[in-house]
Amino acid sequence: MLAMEKLLSGFDVRVAAFEVCDVRGGWCLDLAPADDLALHYVLAGRGTLRSGDFAPMRLEPATVVVVPPGPRRTFIAGRPNGGEPVPVESSDGCCMPLTQGLVRREIGNGSQGLLLASGGIAATYGDGTGVFDRLHDPVIECFANCHTGSNAFRALLDELVDPRLGSRALAETLMKQCLILVLRRLVQRQEDRPPWLAALQDPRLAQAVEAMLEEPEAPHRLEDLAAVAGMSRASFSAHFIAAFGQSPHDFLVESRMRRAAKLLQTTNLPVKTVAAKVGYRSRSNFTRAFKAFYGTVPAGSRSTAAE
Repeated sequence: MLAMEKLLSGFDVRVAAFEVCDVRGGWCLDLAPADDLALHYVLAGRGTLRSGDFAPMRLEPATVVVVPPGPRRTFIAGRPNGGEPVPVESSDGCCMPLTQGLVRREIGNGSQGLLLASGGIAATYGDGTGVFDRLHDPVIECFANCHTGSNAFRALLDELVDPRLGSRALAETLMKQCLILVLRRLVQRQEDRPPWLAALQDPRLAQAVEAMLEEPEAPHRLEDLAAVAGMSRASFSAHFIAAFGQSPHDFLVESRMRRAAKLLQTTNLPVKTVAAKVGYRSRSNFTRAFKAFYGTVPAGSRSTAAE
């Protein structure tokens, strides 16, 4: 599991605007297909989620739902006395700003039905590769009996409701914690896992990933990585691309650049030394690669981080 630990230590999370959706009993909230990954957390109440062609999913307090881009989502609030829900489009309802960080949307009227915190997130590793890329089914996990999970989500919502100095950075750190808790659950599954997550449980690919993450300064030729994995070059390359959406070479370059950026921002090592530590014998070659990846030269990255 070392490869997974290394990979997740470098995964980034960005939080978009969140809102609290108060769907009254017997009503439903119909959300159009989204371009981004969406996260929903059930604060109170019970109901059902319908997403695309997938089977209806039961919702209860402390349930987390991660929905991949694309499917339409319909949240149906439970009705105390049964009966059919009343469809309400997401553009309807009454929107009230709670603070500068969160909006409350009320759908329908009557008794309490389903209280959701909903929003968009970006969870990536490397240069924009999504942690949940090619996730076909929505992920649904209940943390009602997990104090760590429920407390993490509550702390995240507290920061979004009452933003203060550093709230953006703290919210993203908390969101990362929450998503890692979800990924822990996914590891235990045999189906419906992101391809890269399943790949890191394959000892062959995991060993190659560990080699690149542990020693980014090493040459790591394709044939050498394939040998570490115990596979042919063609088979290793195909399996790697299928799992990570990028070639082993691109993965290695991203690992090197991320390691270099961290060294530049946290140490006073000369640029030439940093270049050597991530596998570049020439400072000029390193500078070109760094600028192509980050859009700035290494020295510029260091001065920006220091400001």
